[in-house]
Formats: sequence, C-alpha cells, structure tokens
Amino acid sequence: MTWILLYVVQNWLIVRGSVRRHRQLGMLGAGPALVMVVLGIVTTAMAIEQHRVPPFFPPGVFLVLDVLGVVGFGVLTAWAIAVRRQAAWHKRLMVCGTILVMSPALGRILPMPLLGKFAPLALFASMAVFVIAGMLYDLRLRGRIHPAYDWGGGVVVVPTVWWGRSASARRCCDWSSAWPHDRDRVNQAA
Repeated sequence: MTWILLYVVQNWLIVRGSVRRHRQLGMLGAGPALVMVVLGIVTTAMAIEQHRVPPFFPPGVFLVLDVLGVVGFGVLTAWAIAVRRQAAWHKRLMVCGTILVMSPALGRILPMPLLGKFAPLALFASMAVFVIAGMLYDLRLRGRIHPAYDWGGGVVVVPTVWWGRSASARRCCDWSSAWPHDRDRVNQAA
C-alpha cells in the first residue's frame, strides 16, 4: 500500500511540475522498494511454510510466480532509478514494476475461487491489461510503442508464460510444494 501511495504522489508531483520534490522523494522511495523485495520473498516463503497459500493457487505456483514478480519489480524499479534522467524510460519502467506488485490486490478483486485452475491466468491477464493500456497510450500519443514496454512488459509476461509452458517450471513448482513438508520431516528426524 505504501508503494502505491508513493507512486501516486510521485506522479502528482510531476503533473504539478515539482520535479525537484519528485527527485527528492524518489531517492527516499528506493528504500521501501528494496524492503519490499526482501519482505516479499520472505513473506511468500513463510506463507507456504505456514500453509497460508490462497486455495486457488498450488503452493509451488504461488512461490514461483510471487518470487518472480517481486524480483521483477525490484529489477524494473532499480533500472528505472538508474535511468531517472531519461523520463520516457523511467516512467514506463516504473509503471511496469508497479504492475507486478499489484497482483495481490488484483487477486482480491477478481473472483479467484470461481476461476479454479485458470486463476493464475486471470491474474496475469489483469496485469497485462495495464501494460497494454500503456502501449496503446504510446501508440495514440507518439505513434509508436516505447521500447521500455518491450522490457517491462516482458518482465510481466515471461514468468507466466514460462510457468505455463515449461517442464522445468512445473518441476520447480512440484519441488516447492513439497519443500515445507520435507523440511519438517528432516527436522523431526534430527
């Protein structure tokens, strides 16, 4: 929630023309972004260990997609900060990174239990709508899609496509689904 609030305030500052304040707040915002990546991974692992995974996601799918999403957010946000002087790249990479951390909120809005095995696909599709909207905006305003969407949109799309099509992703999901139980068995034997 803090990140979304920060994102909205940052956009408001730019629209208002307060570039200096936007930059100052942006430097402070790098801290919460780093914390989000670390806590996102830790929280996901703890949710699986404590059997608190939403019932419409197999634990392995939850682990893989959540970790890839939060790492993707971190990569896109770090890149956006690195190219902050190139406004066109910066704002598009930031929006794509922010889309990646919206998945829990979108998962609460969508009727996930009713979607069954299509729940991960529905979540991906809802995130893709935001990327596509940005691309369409570029087409209408600039006459072409900015290349930042190739990268940012790719980070949104690739984990879901990889998960859906890859045998190695399914093996990873199978392993991670068994992970907390195997660890408990090893700890009990010791």
